[in-house]
Amino acid sequence: MLTPAARFAELLANDSKQYLPLDAPITNQPGNRSASMLMAVLGQLDPDAPRYRPHGAITYCSTMTWDFSRNMGAETPLWAGPGNFPAPPAAPGSRELNANARHGLLLQGCWGWRECGPLAALECARNGMPALFSWFNPRGPNGHTGIVLPDDASGYPPASQLYVWQAGATCSRRILLGEVLSREKLAETRFFFHP
Repeated sequence: MLTPAARFAELLANDSKQYLPLDAPITNQPGNRSASMLMAVLGQLDPDAPRYRPHGAITYCSTMTWDFSRNMGAETPLWAGPGNFPAPPAAPGSRELNANARHGLLLQGCWGWRECGPLAALECARNGMPALFSWFNPRGPNGHTGIVLPDDASGYPPASQLYVWQAGATCSRRILLGEVLSREKLAETRFFFHP
């Protein structure tokens, strides 16, 4: 039987078990938020790890945001059962949620997440609350999602200048959202936070 730390390391290093939940050594819960805790949780989730690297056209942005949100006590599940509650992988009556499916459920306020603007998402991240961006792909089965990073700057940049942590076609610990999404996609992107 693997220790929790060994199980975490094994899942992060595996490129075929993205469907299994990842329990990180460092976690955070509502009521104990700070930017340093948010970054401590994120720091364990290496976007270049095999778990998140793309396989051809298959990408794992939803797995990255699931792992992050789960370990922040604000799960946006990869698997949902009846009533859209988080479910174990492949449980009877459950379904896997890609970025498009999760986008729609976030808009409905599922799992305690609330929609906000890009600047509010940045302010939430600065205060240690998990904040996500989500783009719904109207032309295909899957959109894109990632994590809004806190920054040390004051003021509020345009959405294209927000830094994000993400997996996908490009995996990065810190990249401008405007480098990830085109201007057209950025205009369609929504932002969410969890207290």
